[in-house]
Amino acid sequence: MTQDLAAVIAWPRLRSPRLLPDAFVPTRFSTAADKAKFGNDLLAFISEGFPKSRFWSALEKLVQT
Repeated sequence: MTQDLAAVIAWPRLRSPRLLPDAFVPTRFSTAADKAKFGNDLLAFISEGFPKSRFWSALEKLVQT
C-alpha cells in the first residue's frame, strides 16, 4: 500500500522550473542560494513520493548547517 501511495503522490512537475536564488532574500542565517537549494531539494523529495531513504539525509544536512 505504501508504494501505491508513493506512486499517487509522485509528481515530477514539482521539480520544474527550479527555484532560483533571485527569488529569495538572504539573511544572516541563510544565503539566497542556500534557500533555493533547500526549496529545490524539498520539492524533489515531495515529487519522488517522500522516499524514506532521502528523508534523514536531507534533515541531517539541514541540522548541521
